[in-house]
Parts: sequence; structure tokens; C-alpha cells
Amino acid sequence: MDFIDTISMGILVAVVIWILKDFLGRGKAPKLPPVDPKPPIELKDFTLEELKKYNGENGNNIYIGVNGKVYDVTPAAGFYGPGGSYHLFAGRDATRALALASFEEEHLNNPTIDGLTTSDLETLDGWVETYEFKYDHVGFII
Repeated sequence: MDFIDTISMGILVAVVIWILKDFLGRGKAPKLPPVDPKPPIELKDFTLEELKKYNGENGNNIYIGVNGKVYDVTPAAGFYGPGGSYHLFAGRDATRALALASFEEEHLNNPTIDGLTTSDLETLDGWVETYEFKYDHVGFII
């Protein structure tokens, strides 16, 4: 191999490596700057009376009680805030109402699951999973 062939071979190898690096590098997620984790939430106990003020009115956050826990649903104020289709749940225990898919007043602030069917309990479990996944758990109903 003469000098020109050696240079040509070196250039060819460099081009192949560059192409492979470019091809293999695709699909990798871009490196994002590190995100500061949210500070831990100090869980509070709420009576049903205390929970009432967290209904999204007067600048207050929107909390909903479900199955003994309280969730901050303020990020979904369009649904749970004043004028939203689920505002009647705001500042209340919605356990029984969610299990029964009910908007009836008698099912609000009624945390008992006595008398619910297996299907009702499965519905409630689905709501609990949704709240656990989407919203911050901020306390407990006492």
C-alpha cells in the first residue's frame, strides 16, 4: 500500500466511524438539566369542616378527600374549581360519590363504603389510582 492508499483508507475509516456515531447516537434522549426534587409535603389531618375551606374560592387551593386521604387537585382547577363540572367535590370527601358515580348531595361528605358493591369498590379503586398518580397527597381525613 502506498502513501495515497493509506490516507484514503484513513479517511474512509474516519467517515465510517462518523456515520456510525451519528446513526447510533440517534434516538437517545437529550440530556436535560437536573431538576430539583419537590420538597416533601408535610401531611396534615383534616376534619370535614376544615376541608370545606379548600374549595378553590377566595384564592384557596382545591382539596378533595377520597378514601381517607386528601389530595390537592388545584392543578385541575378547570374541573374542580368554581364553575368546573366537578366543583361540587371540592373541599369535601368524595369517596362514596366517586364510587357510585354520583353527583347527589347525600353521597358527598359520606366516607363510608358500607353497602357498596364489588363493582362500586372497583370504581373507587380506579379513582384512588388516578388521584395517587396525578395529584399531591396532602393529608388525611380524621
